Amino acid sequence: MHIRKLSMLAAGVLAATLALAACSGSATPTPQGDAEAAVCTALQTWSDEMRAFEGLDSSTASIEDVQAQRDKVSAAWNDVKTALAGVSTADQAAVQAGGEALSAALKDLPTDVPVAEAIAGVKTAAEPLKAAYQEMGNGMGCTFVTPY
Repeated sequence: MHIRKLSMLAAGVLAATLALAACSGSATPTPQGDAEAAVCTALQTWSDEMRAFEGLDSSTASIEDVQAQRDKVSAAWNDVKTALAGVSTADQAAVQAGGEALSAALKDLPTDVPVAEAIAGVKTAAEPLKAAYQEMGNGMGCTFVTPY
């Protein structure tokens, strides 16, 4: 009797293991899922570059340092825009609207003001995009290691 119960238990465990393996097998990613993953990665890079921009020490950074970091933020933003081409229109609209103000602030970065003022202007312009980025990241299930 004891062997029979043990056999049934083993068979049940084996069946459960096989069912779990079948369910958790490597599923084929969907184009939308791949696109969302690409956007998550691009948003993380943008987030890292924005944090680096805001982290510039205005007492030691030169305008050239600010411009170099601005270029990194701009490149990261361009990568976000490229990645957005593969996701739904609603996701695109939320981020692109916020990105327009940031793009303008980056393009028109003043060089004749104190560094702290130049950094503050870009930081202010980034706030709408920051909100959209967080909302979109949450909606797509992005896990940001270092959120902006």
